[in-house]
Amino acid sequence: MTPGVSEFDGVADRCGDARLSRWSIALLLCGLAFATASLAGSATKALSVGPCESGQAVEAPLANPLLTDDCNTLLAIRDTLASEAQLNWDAATPIGQWEGIEVGSSPPRVTGIRLVAVGLSGTLPPEVSRLSGLKTLQMRITNLGGPLPAELGNLSNLEELDLHGNPNIGGGIPPTLFKLSGLKSLNLDATGLVGPIPDEIGGMASLERLDLGQNKLTGPLPPGLGNLRSLKYLLLERNQLSGEIPESLARLSGLLTLSLSDNALSGPIPGALGDMSSLRSLALSRNELTGALPGSLVKLTQLHRLSVAHNRLSGEIPRWLADLPRLWSLNLGANQFTGAIPEEVAGIPSLTALYLYQNDLRGPIPASIGNAAQMTDLNLAGNRLTGRLPQELYGLKDLRILSLGHNSLTGDIPVELASLSALRALSLPGSGLTGPIPPELGNLSNLIHLDLQDSGLTGPIPPELGGLSKLGWLYLNNNDLSGPLPPAIGKLRNLYELHLSGNQLTGCVPRSLANNLQVEITHDGLPRCLKPSLRVEAQVFGEAPVDARFELVGACEGESQATFSLEPGQSRAVLVGEGRSCSLHVADHAGASYVRGTFQDRDITTAESATLSFVFGAQGLRLTPTWTPVDWPGHDGIPTADALRGVDASASGDITGLVQAVYRWDEATQTWQSYFPAFEDAPDINTLATLRAGERYWFAVQEPVTWLVAPGIGE
Repeated sequence: MTPGVSEFDGVADRCGDARLSRWSIALLLCGLAFATASLAGSATKALSVGPCESGQAVEAPLANPLLTDDCNTLLAIRDTLASEAQLNWDAATPIGQWEGIEVGSSPPRVTGIRLVAVGLSGTLPPEVSRLSGLKTLQMRITNLGGPLPAELGNLSNLEELDLHGNPNIGGGIPPTLFKLSGLKSLNLDATGLVGPIPDEIGGMASLERLDLGQNKLTGPLPPGLGNLRSLKYLLLERNQLSGEIPESLARLSGLLTLSLSDNALSGPIPGALGDMSSLRSLALSRNELTGALPGSLVKLTQLHRLSVAHNRLSGEIPRWLADLPRLWSLNLGANQFTGAIPEEVAGIPSLTALYLYQNDLRGPIPASIGNAAQMTDLNLAGNRLTGRLPQELYGLKDLRILSLGHNSLTGDIPVELASLSALRALSLPGSGLTGPIPPELGNLSNLIHLDLQDSGLTGPIPPELGGLSKLGWLYLNNNDLSGPLPPAIGKLRNLYELHLSGNQLTGCVPRSLANNLQVEITHDGLPRCLKPSLRVEAQVFGEAPVDARFELVGACEGESQATFSLEPGQSRAVLVGEGRSCSLHVADHAGASYVRGTFQDRDITTAESATLSFVFGAQGLRLTPTWTPVDWPGHDGIPTADALRGVDASASGDITGLVQAVYRWDEATQTWQSYFPAFEDAPDINTLATLRAGERYWFAVQEPVTWLVAPGIGE
């Protein structure tokens, strides 16, 4: 047994009783006693030595026993915590260098664990409670599993517990957590918690932040929440909480943020919330709240943000909202508010965001909107607003989002909208604004989203819209637009959606859009663009039957259609057009294989010549996602780029846009040679210059394609 202090004291007492006349004998006996006790203690200690006693992880482990015990605890829980992840917690590494570990206090202890997005996939073991000096336990977005151990309640010095973003923890809130009387921050957001919020949570008197959002918590809000007098942030959004908002919350006079959005709360908004004099953000959106906004909220003079959207609130928009001097974001959207937009509210000088969409508001947009000079977001869509847009609107130079769709406004789309140079989204579908599309909208260089659908717009699509280089979404469908689709639209390289159907457009879709798989395009059967002017030379290769006959039928815009017969061995120029676009097709009356020319499916901006070649004996290659091995049957030594484009009748058409990569294994250098059509001008990447007959290549394509490859012509 390891001797304790009392045993050493006993030896000392006996030594003190030794008579002076026997001084030498007593001294010897005392020395032997101390030595025996020390040896017994050392022997026992040796039997319980942990990995951290080596002196590498913890310096002077005997002088720092508490830190040494913490070190051994962390090594014991490491594998359970990390599972397949890697942590550099090791007895050969100083503990101060361990990932996420904080050492402090006096005597030294492990006071903090901070692991964020490190890919842990284990569980939080109960043994973590042995780290009694722990003040911070933070394991955010680490893929931890659950449930939470009840032993967490034994960490009496804990001030912060943050397990946000571990949705697999699950289970209920352990009642033992409520024993952590010194806890200041509890963040269990997005941890998969279920069940009710216990009323006992109100006993955590030191709590300043409580975040239980994005879980599956059910039941009512417990009245005990009103006892958390130190609370500054209460975040319970995105759960399944029900019942009414308890008036006891009004006792939280120091609360700065109250977020109860995305639940199933019902009943009126308690007027007592107006007593929360420090409140800066009140978020109650997406519930089932009813009634009017209580007038007592006018006392929230520190309020910055008020969001009650997507409820069933009713009545007129109260004018007292204009008396909230620090209000910068007001969201009353998707409710049942009626009447006009109050001049005072529209012109709150501090407002940067005003959302009144999907209500039953009527009358004009107030001219006072110009007083909100800092406005960045304005959404009034889905009401019954009338009249013209006020001139004062165009003075909002910081406006980034303007949404006025589905109203009954009058007049043409104003040219003055082009002066709002900061706009990123302009949404006017079914707004009542009509007329032509102002070409000046092409000056909105920051525009990402433009929605003008369902508006009865007339006239052409301005080519200036092709200058909106950041545009990702363009909705022009269901209007009365006419004329050709401007080729400049093909310059919109960041486009994701282009909707043109329900108009009277002519012309063709630029190939740069038609072949771009990331762009969703809807239209009324517009063809893909060919060439504005074209000279085609037709040739026949291979052993064609004597009776083979082909017809080349072509027409360019502004030219009459012409049909030409072509016999084997002949070569002639057959078609010249000067229009904006041309179309060609081939009628094969002999049933033979042929290779189309390089003009197919390419945009042409200048007069150009191309060759249409008929080749007998062509081989069809079926390329499928993602990789297809091919023993090259075509021209020996043809440049890879030419083969993909079908140059000199080497293959059927241009499949460059469908091929992502071509690879070949070079036995001589033991390396892969590659060619990426999208990076044709990058020589360091494209090391596969030519294709050799009979050698194997690997083709990666985006979608299945049958590729007719001609035999080695001219070999």
